Amino acid sequence: MAWIPDALLTGWILLPCAFVLGVVAATLKDVGQGFAVCGVFISLAGAVVWTNTLFAAISCAFESC
Repeated sequence: MAWIPDALLTGWILLPCAFVLGVVAATLKDVGQGFAVCGVFISLAGAVVWTNTLFAAISCAFESC
């Protein structure tokens, strides 16, 4: 969802939440950590895509795409 320009705000809200929840789940003792680690990596990848989309949207605002 981070690559859709109209959904930049939603990505800005949900990606940090996913990262925090993944880190919290990874620190729990009595449960498996596979999904938590996967969630952390996916949220970091989403943050990279979100950042690239943000810069692309800003550059298109100042010149024709």
